[in-house]
Amino acid sequence: MIALILAGGFATRLWPLTRDVPKPLLPLGDKKIIEYPLNQIVAANMFSKIFISTNKAFEKYFEKWLSECKFSSEIKLITEPTLSEETKFGAIRGIAYDLSIIENEQEKDDILILAGDNIFSFDIRDFVDFFERKSAPVIATYVVDTLEKAKRFAVVDIDESDRVVDFKEKPKHPKSKLISIAVYALPSDCVEEVNAYLEEGNNPDAPGYFFEWLTKKIDVYAFRFGGYWYDIGTLDGYIEAMTRVFNKSKIEQNAEIAGKIIHPVFVGKGAKIDNSSTIGPYAIIGSGSRISKSYISRSLVLENSNIAEAKIEESLIGSNVLIRGGEIKNSILAAYTKLRIS
Repeated sequence: MIALILAGGFATRLWPLTRDVPKPLLPLGDKKIIEYPLNQIVAANMFSKIFISTNKAFEKYFEKWLSECKFSSEIKLITEPTLSEETKFGAIRGIAYDLSIIENEQEKDDILILAGDNIFSFDIRDFVDFFERKSAPVIATYVVDTLEKAKRFAVVDIDESDRVVDFKEKPKHPKSKLISIAVYALPSDCVEEVNAYLEEGNNPDAPGYFFEWLTKKIDVYAFRFGGYWYDIGTLDGYIEAMTRVFNKSKIEQNAEIAGKIIHPVFVGKGAKIDNSSTIGPYAIIGSGSRISKSYISRSLVLENSNIAEAKIEESLIGSNVLIRGGEIKNSILAAYTKLRIS
């Protein structure tokens, strides 16, 4: 079986931060977001090859990450020739492009496709085992809290055998709270259906539209799981995921900490926190950042930022940011932002 991790989106809901950093490469605790599903895939030991798909705008970021990644020898990077949100392929057309590249390099095989910003609690081995028992396309499904929340996703209805009997992408009036998340498995003889779908002129965007179409042609099954799942597409989603999966502190080498630490925190290499600062809980301080006379909680501060006399909560702060004074909450700041708040 082959694994394809999708990491080619432009993450507009997290702009301006993700104009400079691909969302899957944002840190979540001591790992990048993409490393959560990637670690599962590698540990499963079920995949002959792992592909990661990104876009031309973010290619250099992924190449740098892969050069430092312990799994780099097992991963092949696919770069889609798109540079902006306006010129992107759309998810399904992007998948078709990726599959064409894979087919040129690999023998035809079953394929696991998942989004690189998915954080979930189930074991990927259980998902693959379910797929192999069904010998049919499989989607991962999860019950959300409310019908209102279900409107934002693809809503699924299933029978007693877990076969999908109804599938609607972002319905105005969802029938259930069972949704499809971006984890899919396709048998090798079904991969060509992606091209067939596009050739009919169907919507090239969210994968849910493809599976809605596919369920009308062949049997598709739902792998149901409990526990947790986070779609890290928004600030709230990022903070919520961080508070769930980030449970152990890590202080990198050469970090200098004189202030108060409320665990868990991650402090990168060479970061400095003075004795008048309080960091945590759930704070990520990037390498080389300087924090003085400040309080930072449930927030991300990327590398080489300088923050003084500030209070920051539930926010994402880019690299090389300068902040002097003030309170920042529920905010996203781009790299190189300069704020002086009296």
